[in-house]
Amino acid sequence: MKKLLFLILSIFFTFCYAQKQNDHWIIGNKLVKFKYNSTSDFEIILPYLSKNFDQSPAIVSDKTTGELLFYTDGETIWNHTKATMDNGSEINGTSTLAQAAIIVPNPSNQNQYYIFTLKAINLSNNNLYYSIVDMSLNSGAGKVISKNNLLLESIDNEKLASTYGHDKSYFWIIVRKDKEYYSYKLNSFGIQNPVISTTNLSSSNEYSRKQKLKISPDSKYVASTINSEKHYNIYSIQLLNFNNSSGKLAEYKTQYDWDFIIDYTINNNQNISYDFSFDSKYFAYKTIHGFLCTCSSPYGIYAKVLNLKDQVISSYLEGISFGINTDIQLGADNNLYLVNNNLNNAAGNYYKIVPNDIYSNAQGVKGILNNYPITINLIRGGLPQLVQTTQNVCQQDLTINQPILSSHNYTASNTITASSVINENLTVNYNAKKVILKPGFKASKTNFIAKVNPCMSNFILDDQTSKMSSVYKTETKIENRTIVSPNPTSNQVQINSTIGINEWFVYDINAKIVLTGNNKNANALKINLQNLNAGIYYFKFLDASGTLHEKSIIKK
Repeated sequence: MKKLLFLILSIFFTFCYAQKQNDHWIIGNKLVKFKYNSTSDFEIILPYLSKNFDQSPAIVSDKTTGELLFYTDGETIWNHTKATMDNGSEINGTSTLAQAAIIVPNPSNQNQYYIFTLKAINLSNNNLYYSIVDMSLNSGAGKVISKNNLLLESIDNEKLASTYGHDKSYFWIIVRKDKEYYSYKLNSFGIQNPVISTTNLSSSNEYSRKQKLKISPDSKYVASTINSEKHYNIYSIQLLNFNNSSGKLAEYKTQYDWDFIIDYTINNNQNISYDFSFDSKYFAYKTIHGFLCTCSSPYGIYAKVLNLKDQVISSYLEGISFGINTDIQLGADNNLYLVNNNLNNAAGNYYKIVPNDIYSNAQGVKGILNNYPITINLIRGGLPQLVQTTQNVCQQDLTINQPILSSHNYTASNTITASSVINENLTVNYNAKKVILKPGFKASKTNFIAKVNPCMSNFILDDQTSKMSSVYKTETKIENRTIVSPNPTSNQVQINSTIGINEWFVYDINAKIVLTGNNKNANALKINLQNLNAGIYYFKFLDASGTLHEKSIIKK
């Protein structure tokens, strides 16, 4: 039963995190690839990268094939050929931060990715920025099409992480600024204004500001370092609840009424390493001899059971000292990994924390850590955060009244109602049973198409859904019976359609209307193109229901 439960949870986690999207990692100066269900964890793809990533880089692979796409240290973006991406230099970030950069897919364009970066807190431009990469350009090598866009000024923390929204169709990007958390929603309309949550404690202590922010895989918890209530030079790991629908954070309260996991004293710029297990059941954190306030054991990894008071699973590593250069990070294979260097500039090892080992060591027995040596260069902050992905969600009705800033394919099972302005030079599709364009809608100099092509809900199959499905099939079949001939043509075309043609337009490739008319529900139409230049044109017409249809015409 335990094995079955672990398998089910593994499948769920892998689906949410799009396993292939996280196939590659960077450990120090090495590019590695996860080897799932293998005796070894990684395959070393490239033993020596052009630089040593001594903090946490960001890296993403193709979500379908697992092939490397690009990676960044927050200052430079490299493509899959290991060369600097087109326009990928001079990114506003600081590569030496604990969380210098994260990669988030664009929910409205499967070829694009947002890169969020932070500048160091001791710099004058210590701000949060974002850039956008388009992987459809340069034959798949990608290009930075927009960079160094300012999002939030005067960040006093190095904490930056992302997670998915309540229906997995959008993302939240979370940063810390003193006592406040800023949650930015990234959906198909772009980046929205932040949701701000104020907590009871600050992170003004120099070392607590330089630690990481971690979000649980189920998107319900946030872990962050803050100043302890006890003393200025003590800092704590604080656990917070996260509402992935509203974007709000709140103190983590259970029936035992606690929200602090552990307190640490400060010495020699020690960092705190921690992360959640893949099923969000446990929270693992590192302890260090001499820097531990609430536990008596010198060295080890502790896994705290969430929602249970003081239940801690521990592992002691005799003869091993955790230095300042350590990091715990959840991997794409559901294991937790820890990289450890005892001294600056020393080669180190990585350790693996296997979920089954955590579950079988409920009494705190030695052995949840397995030592797997791999020669790595200096690791201070260590391992890349995982990249999430979205799920396609079929809404019944969709209202679009915000400006559309990027190309996207909008779908609904019933009606799309739009009063939005579509920016120039975009490709935007509205697919639904019915599309209603209200006053205020504008789509000039852009490729806009509305089609009778509703998505189908994955949830309740009732009579209404069955009727909708039949309408979808019928209307799609009718739409396909609009015929343009001859095509290509040198002067005139005949358009025959079983759907009545009402108001119609002919656009050139620059989205300029060159011909127009209204044939009042006619089933046949002749258009003279003799005076038009050779090229591609788009014939668009409205049927009796107000739905827009399109056909391409080639003028010789």
